[in-house]
Order: sequence, then C-alpha cells, then structure tokens
Amino acid sequence: MDIQCDISSNDNASVILDCLDKVSDPELDESVLELGFIRNLRVSDGRA
Repeated sequence: MDIQCDISSNDNASVILDCLDKVSDPELDESVLELGFIRNLRVSDGRA
C-alpha cells in the first residue's frame, strides 16, 4: 500500500496512517486503507 503523504515529518505520517488503518468500513469490515479508500493525505495547520 503506497499512500502519498504531504506531511512535514514521516513520524507524524506513520501515526496518522496507523490510526487510519484501524478505521473499518462498516459494511465490508476491512480497513479503509486496505480497501484503497484513501489515496493521499495532507496535513495543514495540524489538521489532516
């Protein structure tokens, strides 16, 4: 899984991606990351 992250620190990207990996689609019961629902991520002013 290769998600483009526009974040100043790779450490922050890892934390955010770890959290998103725990979010499951309620109908498919799989991670939204594994399902490919998130393709890129940008953090601006501390918000993703």
